[in-house]
Order: sequence, then structure tokens, then C-alpha cells
Amino acid sequence: MNKQVNKKLIIEKVTYFILEDWNNIIIYSFIRVVVIINRLLITPKPVLTECLTGYISRVARANFVSSHDLWRLFLVPSSHYPQSSMSIILDTYPASTFNYIQFGEMLNVEHIEHLTLIPVFKKIGITDTEILKSRALGGMIEKHRKYCPKCLKENDFYKLMWQVAEVKWCDIHCVTLLEECWNCHKRIPLLPSAGQVGKCPYCECNLAEATTKHVNIGEKKERILRDWQYLLNPEMPGLTPADNLSNQQQLAILIILALQNNSEKIKIPTSIMQSARKSRVYESYTHLALLLSILRDVQISLDDFFKLQISEEFVYRILTRPAKIIHRTACLTPWCKGYLKTGTLQRTATSTKMDKNGEKLNYYMVCTECGIEYCLSGPDKGIRERGYFLSFAYNKILPLLRNTNCIKQLAKAINEPEDKIRRSIIYLAANGLIRESKLPLSIPPEHDEEIIKVILNKIRIGTQAKQIRRDLNMKYNDFLFYWFEPRIRIANVLNKPINRPQRMQTTSSKDLLRLRDALAYCKDNNIRISIKLISKILEVCPETIRLWGMLPEIKQAKEVQRLALKENRKKELLKKAEEIIKFNKSIGKLISIELVYKELGYHRTSMWRDHPEVAKHISQLVNRINDDSVIGWSVP
Repeated sequence: MNKQVNKKLIIEKVTYFILEDWNNIIIYSFIRVVVIINRLLITPKPVLTECLTGYISRVARANFVSSHDLWRLFLVPSSHYPQSSMSIILDTYPASTFNYIQFGEMLNVEHIEHLTLIPVFKKIGITDTEILKSRALGGMIEKHRKYCPKCLKENDFYKLMWQVAEVKWCDIHCVTLLEECWNCHKRIPLLPSAGQVGKCPYCECNLAEATTKHVNIGEKKERILRDWQYLLNPEMPGLTPADNLSNQQQLAILIILALQNNSEKIKIPTSIMQSARKSRVYESYTHLALLLSILRDVQISLDDFFKLQISEEFVYRILTRPAKIIHRTACLTPWCKGYLKTGTLQRTATSTKMDKNGEKLNYYMVCTECGIEYCLSGPDKGIRERGYFLSFAYNKILPLLRNTNCIKQLAKAINEPEDKIRRSIIYLAANGLIRESKLPLSIPPEHDEEIIKVILNKIRIGTQAKQIRRDLNMKYNDFLFYWFEPRIRIANVLNKPINRPQRMQTTSSKDLLRLRDALAYCKDNNIRISIKLISKILEVCPETIRLWGMLPEIKQAKEVQRLALKENRKKELLKKAEEIIKFNKSIGKLISIELVYKELGYHRTSMWRDHPEVAKHISQLVNRINDDSVIGWSVP
């Protein structure tokens, strides 16, 4: 050839066509030389809904080269050598291995990226540089070809929507998409080296001749089709960039707005809230499956979702983290230094308890200045005192002491126990709210710092109040005078150990019989045993069950049930695996371990972890079928 010709590439390939006859094999060789001088000889135009891998295959066929040869012409430097297993990248984001821009220019095709999933990424705010690391479509795209025989009969091209994993039906003919060749039962690569659109690259049968199965497309399936028609349509709007917010922040805030506008309040996923506030340790992207799942739950279309308007006030509410309870509540004690000032309360517990009136109490706090304990109560979560020193001693007893100092008269006047009044008076004196000379009882005139230090040391090592009083040989009133001192009260609350009542040594036969009846009920009805369920059946709280000493028996019953369920599950999997192998053998389908696990709906690694006997048995069966082509086995 003339050396003056600006040659870009010369591909010389020898293709062997093997024609098999009943008696002999005839081999023909045909040498093709394709010279490409900055252009392709034939440039077919793509269809709007076509996928890039299918289009590459059509262009390669028209120019008498293999698909991989054409791929190699536009291979990105330093990328891997073209392989069929990598072809999913071409439909997802080809820039990492295929120069699709140059490919489009050579074919004079504008916006060739519309044949890929790039428009989907852009709709959810993921830029070209973020696509590879985002993994926003992970697990949502098939790695092998799916097709509709009726569509292939009408138009010779592969649709991009067929590659979506959850799209299992043709939106035009309402038939199930096939996932393998109907003749040889092999899965078809997205871009095989040889072959053409509409034909199996292995047996060269016409895929359009496959038998189809009609499917009723209900509301759920129709929603899936509508969602992907919207996402794959490059003309439909997506996420609009907002000022002062990243795309992922804006997407997360839109999801939160959609959830809050829904009449059925659905809990906001933690990952969405973290994305909105950018509080994750590592940069992350909202997965498209999560977005679609939420929008389908709240019944909002993608079109309406992207049209939602976010107000600045709503953004501020989302981005502004709510202050902790201890930072927005304050001590209510008038004589305290922290009175109505935040910052003096310290959380002590968050468990929920019930008071005598049936009111739920939770989130317990103590003031580190005066030692008064508080909690949240009621539906409005208002703060209230735990105890009666503020509400009773300060608000009731202190005013009454101005008129009388007789404990009996006070008890009779307000109809309260004398001991409660006595303790209230001592508390007022211990906190300097009343002088010792006006008290109707005998207590020390002031606190001894040495005694306070001794009590604090004993509290820190976990000594109980009664033992401290015995060690110091103090009278009841004198001990209370020190015990109600703020520093000692605070130390007692913050160093208080969690006392768990000891379980009962014996359980009544009646209660034990009720427990066994409950366990038998769960076993007979295949209900998973749990302490919560048993406590509900027995109408007692879980702590009572622990005190009755029933936990070991419940634990044993749970273990027996777990092993029984595991054994039943193993038998079900073995039976189902055998049925799958027998059925596929009867229709002449190639049997592989991958096929068995796919139809079982069980991951191979999970099977080896959960049921190694089943995994081993499946491997043996498949190997035996492939070696002997005979089925004859029994469950071990």
C-alpha cells in the first residue's frame, strides 16, 4: 500500500469457519483485511433506546470486524484488554475503557452517551468524575444479555432498559425477558467477540424464534417500568444544582422532604440524614435502589420528586442538629447556681420506667450544682423533679414552717406522713434554706468537712448508705443531714451502681407449667421463640422472667428450635436443588453450579457458611451430571 496514506490501523485477522457435517468436518479459512483511515466504511445510526454494547456489535458487523476488534480501536490507554466479562462497563460508564466520544465523532453521532447509563447518574447528581467511585447503581445492572424475542423480530437491536436487573418484562409486548439462549441454554455476553445482534454467539440460532411467555403487568411492575423509562430518557429533568449544597446533600434533603410530606410517617434512614448533613467519615453516594424504594413507598413519581421545592427554612432545620436534651434543659431549683441556666445537668440514665400514676418517665438527669434529680415525662417530654424536695419540701413545708414548727401539726394539716415531713425539714437545713434554731428536731449546727470527705470516699468504693451510717455510728437525723448535702447527693447519684435483683432460687410449678405451655405453643406453630414473645404470652415483663429463673430453659428451647429450623431448611434446599437439576436435565439445559444457586435464590458463599452439607451435595450432583449425564442420587 502507498506509504503516503495516513493509516491509523490495519487489522489482519484469520477467521476459521467450522462447518460440521455428519461424516466429516470441513474447515474454510477466510482472510479479512480492514483498513481504517480515520473513518469507518459503514456508519449505521443508533436507535434512541439502544444500548452501547448492542450498537458496537451492529457497527462491527457492518464493517466486517469483530466487536472486540472495534473495541480495541477505541481502547483507552492503560486500560485492560477487551474481554466479554468487562462489557458491562461499556453500558454503565465506558470512559474508563472505551473512548466513546471519539467513537461518536467518527460515526457522526451526537450524544452517544445517551446509549449508556450516564444520564441516570446525572439525574441523581453524580458527575462524570464521580461515576466510578459512586457505586450508585451497584447490583442493579445485569452482566449478561436479556432480550425480548418479539422486539428482536420487529427491530434488530438491544434495548438498554433490558439490562436493568429489576426489569424482567418487555414494556411493549408484556412478555418475560429471556436471560439465555433458548437453544443451547447458555447465557449471552453483552459484547461477545463474535456473533451479531439477535443471534446466539455460541450456537448461532436466531433469538427471535424463542418461545415467549405472557405476563400480567400489574401496578408494581408498571411502576418499575415507568421509573426506568424516566431515568433512561435523557430529555427528562433530574436534580437541579442548588447554591451552598452539594448534589448529594440536595438529593438527601429532597428525600427527607418527600418522606415528611407523606401522610404515613416513615422513618428517615440514617444514611440519608448523614448525607444531608455531610456527617459521614468517608464520602458516600445515595444508592439509586434506596431512592427508588423510598419513592415507591411514599407513592411519589420521579417527575414529581425532582420538582419538589426546598425552602431555606427547611434546609436550615435539616442541617442544624438538635441540641442534646441536657443542653436545652435547665435546673428548676431557685436556690441553685444553675437555676434556669443550661449546662449544669448531667445525664444519668435513659431507660423508661413507670411511676405510680402510670406515667412513663425517661432520660434521667442530675444537677451538678444542687444535686436535685430530674427526668422527662409525659407526651410533651417535659422536665420534672424525681423526688419531692423541690415540689414538697421547698414549695409546701418551707412556707408552713413560718407559722408552726411542730411536725405532728404539719402532718395533720397537710395529711402527709411525719417521716416525709421530717426528711423534708432536714433537707432544707442541709441546703442552708432554714436556720437550725427554728427546726422542730435536733441536727448538727453545721457540716463537718472531715465527715463529708469520709462519706465521699465510702461512696466512691461502693459502700451502701446503711453501712456508712453504721461505720460512722450516726443517728438517723444526723446522717440525713449529711446525706442531703449537695456534694454527697451528687456523688451518690453519679457513683450509684446498677442493682440487679437476684433471681429466685425456686420457681412455682404453676409458673413453670405456663412457661412450658408457651414454649410448646411456639414450637407447634413454628413461631420463633424470644424472651419478648414469652413475656407477652405470660403477661409479665422480661425482668420478671429473669427473676423467676426461666432464662436457661428459654435459651435451651431457642437452641433446639434453631437446630430444628436449620435441619428443615437444609432438607428443603436439598429437595429444591434436586428438582432444579432434574428439570433442567429434562429440557436439555446445560447444568452449572451457578444456575442451581441462582434458581435457589441463595448465594454460594452463604450456602457454604450456613449449610456446608448442602453446598457439597450440590457440587457432587452437578459434577456427576456433567460427567455421566445420569441422575441417580439420594439425600444423604
